[in-house]
Amino acid sequence: MLVLLYQLSVGIFLPEVAYASSPVFVNNGTADSGLITPGSTNVVGLNITLPPLDADTFLDSDGTAATVAGTLDSAWDTDGIQTFNSSGTYSDVPNAVAFDSVNNKLYVGGYQDTNGTGIDALILRYNANGSLDSTWDGDGKVIYNYSSGEFTDVKALAWDSANNKLYAAARLGTNVTDFAVFRFNSDGSLDTTWGSTGVVTYNSGSASNYDIPHAILLDAATGKVYVAGEYDGSTSNIDMLILRYNSNGTLDTTWDSDGIVTYNSGTSYDIAYALAFDSVDSDLYVGGRGPLEDATVLRYNSNGALDTGWDTDGIKVYDSGGGNYDQIYALVYDATNTDLYAAGGQQTNGYDGFVLRYNSNGALDTGWDTDGIQTYNSGGTQNDIFQAIQRDSVSGKIYAVGWQATNDADFVVNRYTSAGALDTTWDADGIQTYDAAGTPFDSDLAYAAVLDTTNRRFYVVGQQNTNGIDFGVLRYFTHNDGAPSAITNGDTLVAIGANTLCGDTDGTTAPTKIRTDANTDCATIDGSVVLGEDTTGTTFNLGASTSQVLFRDSVSVNGTWDSGEDIYFDADDSLLYNADTVDAITVRNLGSAVDATDIYIVKWWVDNGDGQFSSATDAIVDSLCPWDSANDWECGDNTSLSYAGSPGTTSRIYITYDLTGSSTATTGQTIQLQVAAFSDSGTAGAFNSGDTGIFFSNAGTANTGNHDGPTAVITNDSTRTIGSASSSSSPTQNGVPIVGGVPLEPLVTNTETETITDETGGSVTETAANDGSSATVSVEEGTTSGDAVFTVATYVASEVFTQNPLPSGLDIGGKAVYDITATVGGQSLDTFVKPLTLTFAYQENNLSAGVSENDLRLAVFGETESNWYVLEDAVVDVATNTVTYQSNHLTRFALVRPADSSPPAQPANVSVAAISNGVRISWQNPALDFHHARILRAASATETGSLLATNLIGTSYDDTSISSSEVYYYKVFSIDYAGNMSSPAAVSFGVSSTQSQSPPEGQVSPESSGVADGDLIRALNTVEVYVTKKIGATVIVRHIVNPRIFDVYGHFGGSAAWNKIVPVESLGNARISAWVRGSDGRVWEVNGDATRHWMNMTWQQFASRVAAGDSALATSLIFEVNDNELALYAVSSDVRP
Repeated sequence: MLVLLYQLSVGIFLPEVAYASSPVFVNNGTADSGLITPGSTNVVGLNITLPPLDADTFLDSDGTAATVAGTLDSAWDTDGIQTFNSSGTYSDVPNAVAFDSVNNKLYVGGYQDTNGTGIDALILRYNANGSLDSTWDGDGKVIYNYSSGEFTDVKALAWDSANNKLYAAARLGTNVTDFAVFRFNSDGSLDTTWGSTGVVTYNSGSASNYDIPHAILLDAATGKVYVAGEYDGSTSNIDMLILRYNSNGTLDTTWDSDGIVTYNSGTSYDIAYALAFDSVDSDLYVGGRGPLEDATVLRYNSNGALDTGWDTDGIKVYDSGGGNYDQIYALVYDATNTDLYAAGGQQTNGYDGFVLRYNSNGALDTGWDTDGIQTYNSGGTQNDIFQAIQRDSVSGKIYAVGWQATNDADFVVNRYTSAGALDTTWDADGIQTYDAAGTPFDSDLAYAAVLDTTNRRFYVVGQQNTNGIDFGVLRYFTHNDGAPSAITNGDTLVAIGANTLCGDTDGTTAPTKIRTDANTDCATIDGSVVLGEDTTGTTFNLGASTSQVLFRDSVSVNGTWDSGEDIYFDADDSLLYNADTVDAITVRNLGSAVDATDIYIVKWWVDNGDGQFSSATDAIVDSLCPWDSANDWECGDNTSLSYAGSPGTTSRIYITYDLTGSSTATTGQTIQLQVAAFSDSGTAGAFNSGDTGIFFSNAGTANTGNHDGPTAVITNDSTRTIGSASSSSSPTQNGVPIVGGVPLEPLVTNTETETITDETGGSVTETAANDGSSATVSVEEGTTSGDAVFTVATYVASEVFTQNPLPSGLDIGGKAVYDITATVGGQSLDTFVKPLTLTFAYQENNLSAGVSENDLRLAVFGETESNWYVLEDAVVDVATNTVTYQSNHLTRFALVRPADSSPPAQPANVSVAAISNGVRISWQNPALDFHHARILRAASATETGSLLATNLIGTSYDDTSISSSEVYYYKVFSIDYAGNMSSPAAVSFGVSSTQSQSPPEGQVSPESSGVADGDLIRALNTVEVYVTKKIGATVIVRHIVNPRIFDVYGHFGGSAAWNKIVPVESLGNARISAWVRGSDGRVWEVNGDATRHWMNMTWQQFASRVAAGDSALATSLIFEVNDNELALYAVSSDVRP
């Protein structure tokens, strides 16, 4: 391997000393000369001193530096945080926000619990400094009280900028609850041209129905108003409801003939939480919860009909996993790219926040985090949910807002790039959190957000636990901006080196002078002029050609400074407003050797600081610099290498290469490497194929490259000649002896290592040198217990299979083998919290001889058995030339071709039997042609079923996840080494004898005298078991959702409890309770999925919700439980009024 070094050098800058507009690149290294031979290791030295990192610094009149994206704006109520408390420790909860960009006013809507006497709708209006605007109803507050003791709360807001009107959708405490839509004038008064009173209401048809709006949207072009939410549907389920109003408040009969559209999936509660609008096609998007409790987006045409151009039926469903609850709470439409973003929560790891991106046809957009799905988990199995989403139409960045379950719950504001990665320019990691009290067990929940693109600010609204529950309104900077203002005489600007920059100007025109001042007081300015007047007395205005101190010509765009434009110090004199990183380096051969025939793998390295090349200690930047088929090896190609350094600091880099081998490298050919002069021949500012030299950019961002590259060629001062390997000595490669042309042990051809944080996740990719295939491991956040080091290494397949042969049923498919490993704290990591996504890309014209891509399978090396076998769930996509697999274990992988296509015999003697916590499936494996068993489970004999378990080497499996299905159908398969699958051996499991036992005569329900307080009961032909509570004539039953309850209460007797169940014909008139209270004093609702949800509301609200206001009955419905039982239930989202 040959190593080439270069030196780039730049003098230390002082503000009073002029210097060249580009760094000077100096070749001051030394080099070896002489013969090089295939398989030998050779190092040629040449230093590179990289130019310093760019340090552009904003200048303004008060000396403050740039605002930082993701930090709170202190101009908003002095600390970036505005709170509202109506009275004492009662609950004041905001749900919605809207922004008036013309008048720079912020509206926040929700409710206040006025002295505990009732819930009143509340809308606040804030000025730009965070103070309440007294021109809004006299005090900045509009309060709407329907009647004493009833409740009204604002759920959503929409601002009509054309008419200076505010729309509010609210839940109104009439007929249990009704839709209410308010329209306010700009002074806070109700607009009586909207339905005659300023308020229109909607009731779905019954005084006992729950009709609750969650979203409102204004079509500015037509003046139509959409309101969406939920109502008690005709099937006793909750259904979606979408209303469309005319601009006068009447229902629009051109919307599904009556202004009313409903949606019922038939399989779950269907709730509309969010709306988005495509103004070009007049399509309405509705997001929420739909079929099987899954996240759902509907698209309607302008007449209210479902649009079949959206996933063929107008309905798109997202399910994170079978049986999971997934909900969409927010939508935003990208009109530029015709994409739809959806944010919400999915029931993985407790709950995880997600952001989906759909194309215009309803397909997930793979340009968003590779699969159209971006998830967020703050750690472990706690609850993280996104409630709001915004898109910056200028930058394309996405803001996802909600809460994460740290300190009980904190605000979380994530910002993503347009590709779906966390944006590290937002609070350094793309994640900003807020904890109001700074203590555990205080729920701070963000519900809404709005982007002010004009002023480059972002508002986040939610509830915070300070005085009970209060409004919390936060304002963040969205950009790294200066604070432009006039520079006047004596202003202290910023310190540069040992000097301070001082203003020397009248402040009314462009700054005519900025001087340095060694004594730093700017009172007696003793330094030289750095801007405005040079040392000869010649004066000039601050213009686009001025170096060292520059401006961002963003206001006048006329080439000279104007008031309001940012001024900054250009530390690297690049004439660009950026922060530089090394983007790419091109290297060419001046000798006679033929590129890609004589020269082998070319790599780019960065020295570890000791000045000596070592593949073990130096960091590799590009493990396979591609050949451009013309002149250059292109190392980096938008790699964006950040490095530590200051002016004059030396940072060595290395370019290494190998010879192709004695069979192809031509003896006598010469190699002399050179870095060509900088040339930006493609897209200006972006590194493209054909560009040359050393290329810099602003953190790899497209079209931001500067011209710091070398203006002249840098040539290695020595020439190497290819010699022949000695026949008298054993050849070696990387220290491994070569015998008969084959290494004694497999050689690593390429390796890539990355540290992936558990907070953000990431991926590692390495390309195999011998066939151009690659392996990528993609890691979600929260997959590891700490920052993990992932390594992907590639080998030549024939060498690996010499050491570990394939079994008789498999042949070689690809030419490479991939080793994927992970460590945390130096310890090997073999299993993971979440599955890893492994992607293997192949070149179909570079497979092993005779292998078709349709034959490919993914095989794994089993360390325990020391053998290879096919992973039957790996997916081969011949359209994209990839093989993907979800894995919880890392080892060695290879692409193979099955030599055996015959399925094995099916398992024999399959049976199923009940055990204390589920069922046990047992079977007998075939004696021959068998590797492992696989089990599917279905709800009927005709269903295919879903995967329950695979890679089972034994002869039994315990299914402890059964719930309330009456019968389970299991299919057990045999899988051989080649991945061939047998026909299934099927078996079913029905209700137990206790379940089917008839009750004694007359014992028809829990009210019967044969059922005592505290008894366990089960109705005939059902599987649910209940515990009974009898209080006088009132009978209450609670579902035992987890049989481990029998182990935490001694009187149940553990598994003996199954024999104590009292059969009844039905539950009769018993009241079913789902509410428990533990030692923490909180009342929780326990759902059938074994999750618990805090009833986050007042007692009056709870009694109204569960017992129609009967406080005594509400008390009886609560079961007191111990903390051991509470621990059986995963904490999930709160239940709010």
